[in-house]
This record gives sequence, C-alpha cells and structure tokens, in this order.
Amino acid sequence: MRDTVKWRVYRIEDKSDLEAAIQLYRKRFGTAPIRARVSEKAPEELLHLVREIPDLEIEVLRPILPRDVWLTHEEEQKEPQMSL
Repeated sequence: MRDTVKWRVYRIEDKSDLEAAIQLYRKRFGTAPIRARVSEKAPEELLHLVREIPDLEIEVLRPILPRDVWLTHEEEQKEPQMSL
C-alpha cells in the first residue's frame, strides 16, 4: 500500500525545537498534528519529548534520521479490500 499522506519533517535537538516545530505546523496547516514518525535510533530524550504531546499517535520506524520528527494531521488512507 502506498502512503498518500503528506508529512512535514523537522529536525529536533531540544524542547524549544519541538515547540517551534508544532507552532510552525499549526501556522502552516491551521491545525495541530495528530501523527508523528520518529526513528528507532532516536535518542531517549527526543522520544520522551514527543510522547509528552497530547493526542499524538507515534510511529517508530527504521529509515528516519535519529533527530528528525515527521508530523501530519492527516489520517492514513486505507485502500478498500476486495472480498471474493
């Protein structure tokens, strides 16, 4: 299945970077992100910061740089299944 959701990526070094990223995201899209993607190699303090954001679904993936946080407010588009 192909991912058709539009993501924005932000490099996060500390809490102020994360707050700025959320603020920029809200300014750009007029809404807060509901999903985030982070690297499985992300530092523990970064994971802790991301987990503090209320109502944010977090995915931990391999092919992401350790300090990058990908944000979106879109739901994943599910392809309909055909039943035989």
